[in-house]
Amino acid sequence: MNEILDNPSQLGVTNVTDGWLNTVFDSDPDCDNAFTCGVNLADPDRYLFWDFLHPTTAFHQLIANDIKSVGFGVI
Repeated sequence: MNEILDNPSQLGVTNVTDGWLNTVFDSDPDCDNAFTCGVNLADPDRYLFWDFLHPTTAFHQLIANDIKSVGFGVI
């Protein structure tokens, strides 16, 4: 985790502090659904978290790669 937080761009992550959904919804206070508000939903994997708690697919992949690198094989 510290490696990700210390070097996020090295891992393809650009935002380790904000949740992707929070960024989408904060861009329009009247928006309660990103799909109906025409928000660009590109690049969620540039974020470490979907919201304040849940990790993105990119974060899960980083964890899986770390586990594989220490010899646990295919997950």
